[in-house]
Amino acid sequence: QSFAYGINVAGQVAGTAYNSNFKSYEALFYDNTNLILLGDLTGPNGSGGSGAFAINSESRIVGYAVNGTGQYHAFSWRTNLMVDLGTLGGTFSEARSINSSNVIVGDSNLAGDTVQHACIVTNNVMVDLNGQLDASSNGWVLVQAEYINDNGMIAGYGTKNGALHGFLLTVTATGIAPVITNQPSSVSVLVSSNATFTVVAGGTAPLAYRWHFNTNTILDGATNFSLTITNAQATNAGNYTVVITNNFGSVTSAPGMTWPVDWSVT
Repeated sequence: QSFAYGINVAGQVAGTAYNSNFKSYEALFYDNTNLILLGDLTGPNGSGGSGAFAINSESRIVGYAVNGTGQYHAFSWRTNLMVDLGTLGGTFSEARSINSSNVIVGDSNLAGDTVQHACIVTNNVMVDLNGQLDASSNGWVLVQAEYINDNGMIAGYGTKNGALHGFLLTVTATGIAPVITNQPSSVSVLVSSNATFTVVAGGTAPLAYRWHFNTNTILDGATNFSLTITNAQATNAGNYTVVITNNFGSVTSAPGMTWPVDWSVT
């Protein structure tokens, strides 16, 4: 058995096929000559199961696949590399569509919730579309985003005042506010050594970084995703946070702490 769900301008196809060796369904890529099974998020020979829904002009495929903990997560695949797109905090997600700018839409559940929320993925960062709605969209809960076109318009379904409706979501501000995916970690270093903090964030570029010491002190020149304190002294002990901004919002990191330690040998 096999199913074709998506096709691009080159006639390449994405879908799902039954793998008789593993006795599970598996995402597929048909390149006009060969049918290639994509495996799952544990690797190209993974037997946990997967499915593909869409393929864009760059031959990038999206769908869902089992990860190493047995959860189904949204994925993006291209040239034998499958990337886990994560979730909105819950245990499940799936990618339903991708446009020529590699913007992906689908759905995921939140932490501790079984209800699906429509989501958008840019630069491998997943964001709840419900959090992007303007005030004119009161009453809507977007459940699943099915398609996105090259103009960024999204179609799907959800509930409006409790009733099930299809929706067309028109982007009025073409961007996503910053989202932190890896917070700065605390460090302990010897006095006169270097201490480094790093943050990983997604969102619409360009992203601007501004590091602070003990909340209120802005550090001059600290405008990168990474902050290094050279020749750390006892006065450098404290909390370091970074504020990340773009044209669509801002976010402040959790504090990373440094403890310069003076070890001497007698």
